[in-house]
Amino acid sequence: MPHAHYGVDLREVPHTYVEPFVAYRAWSWTTEGVTSLDGSLWTPKQAFEATCHYRNDWKSMVAAAPDEKVKQFWLAREHHCPDAGCSCGMYAGINMQHMIDNGYIRRGIHGEVSLWGRLYRHTLGWRAQFAYPRFFVVPMDMIPFDMTEAQKRLAILTEFDVDIYLQTDKVASVKSEKVPLWAKDYGYSQQALSLLVEKRKKWYAEHPLKHTLAVGDRVAVFAGRRSALR
Repeated sequence: MPHAHYGVDLREVPHTYVEPFVAYRAWSWTTEGVTSLDGSLWTPKQAFEATCHYRNDWKSMVAAAPDEKVKQFWLAREHHCPDAGCSCGMYAGINMQHMIDNGYIRRGIHGEVSLWGRLYRHTLGWRAQFAYPRFFVVPMDMIPFDMTEAQKRLAILTEFDVDIYLQTDKVASVKSEKVPLWAKDYGYSQQALSLLVEKRKKWYAEHPLKHTLAVGDRVAVFAGRRSALR
């Protein structure tokens, strides 16, 4: 088991948590919102509750049982989520280094997550019943270049009311600098916003506009009049 390598003593981990347990995970972040990598949507200010992806199949088998014996056979296989005999549950890595090693951290935004309820250790991390983000880390390259669009996208994250950090390095590492981007109860950080503005200035400096005209472009006429190419 890899857990000992990452400093986790499995003898101290019970199967059920009342107080949150901290782990690490990655999310997809799109204009539609924040989702697990399998597409499950996370809702701001609401605990994510895992459900068994086989439950509908189980219900179908119970409903289609030809006799009481078969029905009881399937009823006996009902279980809580997660369960030791199933792959269901909300997955999370042991810590950030673990997520880097298994490659998931490169698939979206990442950060710490609180887990509670039923909790099972897994070869590649944890499976939990309930979860909620503790903070997000956003790679700088994932923030839209247009500031108006960037604000719209970041508003999706601020709805979760947890701290948001900016990852300034292209490749995530445990030692990477995390610059506060948005702090709960305080709002946006001027330091992070300045970094984003400077990045855009640098990009424009390295990619001077090519002054080519196309149909529909608006141009300035020296006489002070504006016209359009037709």
